[in-house]
Amino acid sequence: MNEDIAIRTRFVTEMTKLNLWYVRQLLTRKEITAKGIPLALTRRVNIYRMTTLWDGTHDPAFGYNNPIWNCLAEQLAKLVREAPADDTSALEEKGLALLWPLLTQRSPLDVHPVPRRPFGCWWYSFVWCCIGDQAERWHKFFNVTYIAQRLRLVPYLDAELHFNNVMKPQSPFDHLPSLINSLQALMADCRRQVSSVRRLWMHSWLNSMSTFRMLFPTIWGQSGFRGPPSNYQSSWGQFMNRVGGFNDKIAEQFRASGGEFPYTPLICHAPIEEIEVHLASLLTRAV
Repeated sequence: MNEDIAIRTRFVTEMTKLNLWYVRQLLTRKEITAKGIPLALTRRVNIYRMTTLWDGTHDPAFGYNNPIWNCLAEQLAKLVREAPADDTSALEEKGLALLWPLLTQRSPLDVHPVPRRPFGCWWYSFVWCCIGDQAERWHKFFNVTYIAQRLRLVPYLDAELHFNNVMKPQSPFDHLPSLINSLQALMADCRRQVSSVRRLWMHSWLNSMSTFRMLFPTIWGQSGFRGPPSNYQSSWGQFMNRVGGFNDKIAEQFRASGGEFPYTPLICHAPIEEIEVHLASLLTRAV
């Protein structure tokens, strides 16, 4: 989020083109089939969330049926299939033009100050305790029987951590004591809300940054594994710069690599007690 419509418009423009390019790369690398392009446009990139079709709750990536999007996805898929693998310029421009009315209607809704939260850059939500299982177990999250059994046998909650830079245009890592204090306050609040909560976990590209991992004990980085591809900011947030604009440098690296994320989105977790001890140690050293 930012307060400048020009910055937001350019971000949406470049991000849409990058997303279309990326889906073409998935087809080139045979990670998807021609038939699977509409699904990739829905689940692997965040185009839908930049359009006015996104209401903040209902997402086709998780089964919501939106006929308007279904039609657009098929039209975009046709453009992707017809695009030469070595030149996606026409795909990017035609796809952008097709989406433009919905993109421009949405952009003003996303131009406003970053909302202030009680824990600064951090906020959290309670989640099922087994969400941090290893990558090969991720498919079980979609198995109703498995989930029901786990909830019955281990009816505990973890806390899922989220992060947003509320210090724009400054870097939050330039204010380390404030960042640590707010995370400590978040965990204390988490314990007050649900005393049995055991772990803090997070799915984000930030887990690939050493400056971010420094805030957590060693076990946090050791636990990391690559989660499934998604249309979330956990993957795509790295293409936004400090002021909420498009990060050209990261995008150039992404394109040059053929679609490998410069910062790998990782799922990491650690016991809350160990994070608390680590943060206290960081503050002591800072003093």
